[in-house]
Amino acid sequence: QEIELCMLYDRIIKDLGLEGVCLRINNRKILFGFAKLLGFENRFNEFTIILDKLDKINIDGVTKELKKQNFSEDKIQMIKEFILLEGTNKFKLEKIRKAFKDAKISLHGIDEQNFITKSIEESGGFESIDLKFDLSLSRGLTYYTGTIFELTLPNFPEIGSIGGGGRYDDLVSLFNFKNVSGIGISFGLERICIEMDEKGLFNK
Repeated sequence: QEIELCMLYDRIIKDLGLEGVCLRINNRKILFGFAKLLGFENRFNEFTIILDKLDKINIDGVTKELKKQNFSEDKIQMIKEFILLEGTNKFKLEKIRKAFKDAKISLHGIDEQNFITKSIEESGGFESIDLKFDLSLSRGLTYYTGTIFELTLPNFPEIGSIGGGGRYDDLVSLFNFKNVSGIGISFGLERICIEMDEKGLFNK
């Protein structure tokens, strides 16, 4: 399902004529393992909310927020090392796998992430968007249980994301539907229209 939604994003962005779009992707299981490795899984939601601000307040802003919430200097340094990792998606995932070798939930998340990125790359990749595994992506909402997505325009960070979503298994259990998986994506229609208008794409 995740792969189908990724491909759907690619087709729609192509049809709209937008360029320079990035699909950031992560997994909440990896994030939870990261928090556990650092010793603050009991502050997981607090941690992910701060981490999710990276593209808005940059790494210095995230560091200040973490210090303000009394996260220790050595933990903050480790956070910075991981979220600022450069290299291919495969390289970053393998680096994280080595660090999380004893965290089962994280390893499961890494396997899911590897399967998605590898399947997309083996199918020929995207036509219109770049796929980027990004450990800093957390989408701060507690109902996500696995893969999370965000569509961004790296050259226009002030616009923010133009789409997002993820997996939320068992969310409908709130309505007495048990063991039902779920996944979904959305689009920031107004932001997309602003970008298309600036590029003169409506004329086409």
